[in-house]
Amino acid sequence: MKYYKDQLEYLGNPYLTDMDEIKRVISNLMERLNQDCSSLSIAEKDWICSKIQILHNEKDELLDPYDFPCCDESIFYDRYLWYFNNLEGFYPVRIWKGEVTGHDKERDIQMLERHHQSWKAIILNNSHSDSLLNNISTETRHQLREIERYCRKAFLGANKRKALEKELILHSKFVFRYVQAFYEENAPHWTMVVDGKNILIDSFSYVHTLLRHFGKSLKEHQDDKSYHVEGLDYKNLPLEFGRIISAYSKISSGHFDEQKIFFKMNGKIYAIWFREFKSNIRGGRVLSEFRVQTFYPVEDPKELKRINNDYTKEVESNGLIFFLK
Repeated sequence: MKYYKDQLEYLGNPYLTDMDEIKRVISNLMERLNQDCSSLSIAEKDWICSKIQILHNEKDELLDPYDFPCCDESIFYDRYLWYFNNLEGFYPVRIWKGEVTGHDKERDIQMLERHHQSWKAIILNNSHSDSLLNNISTETRHQLREIERYCRKAFLGANKRKALEKELILHSKFVFRYVQAFYEENAPHWTMVVDGKNILIDSFSYVHTLLRHFGKSLKEHQDDKSYHVEGLDYKNLPLEFGRIISAYSKISSGHFDEQKIFFKMNGKIYAIWFREFKSNIRGGRVLSEFRVQTFYPVEDPKELKRINNDYTKEVESNGLIFFLK
């Protein structure tokens, strides 16, 4: 039986779920974990690997997720959130059961370094057939070049540059994994129509926005960007794109300029930018699509002034306020 992310999150709440059902799911996933790891989705792996640490073996000893090779990526995903701003473990790390110390902390740090080196080798390869991997490696390499320029301009040493690069590379892997998990349960891309134009939402839209405009504390080298901080479900960002564009399509009525839309959400002004792509299709026709390129909160005073001067109408749709000319 396959379990989806929403089902597993529901099962994770013992106040809402029958304990016998939780035991049945744990038994099923543990059996698949041991027999055929490839049969598990990312959501299933993450869920069962998070439960392993509270399970016991025949000798009534607690199980260790590190003893299960199938849990390697799930351990990374979990531990990254413990150490993302402390990747060398120089500072105390406290979790729900207390401080992580000694052997546990040492192997966590070693695991993160192993993933740093293996993911770095993947990222530096500029030839990937998988579109998601290609998109995220291209964006990460771009930011690695930005880090190099930033450190050179700020006269920062090699150790600082390496630390910033490691932060970015592991953040990139973390982003890749939950984007990959999203697409295991959702279509890789879909289109919508605004003013007769095809709007494309794909993995580039997702990856570019996440790596450019989320995680401010990890982007010291990006002092010219604005960042999302609240009010968005970043783990389901394409659905957020769809919700916003759907609301816009109801009131656009010829206002879409094929480049951008500005709107207000929770009192803050945002921008979504598009780029046109053309492709040849059957019958000698050309398909034109406008891909979501980026999505960010508008904070630059010049851009805010242009919006105020150029857009004279404010129209509400599905709880959002759109700026129209």
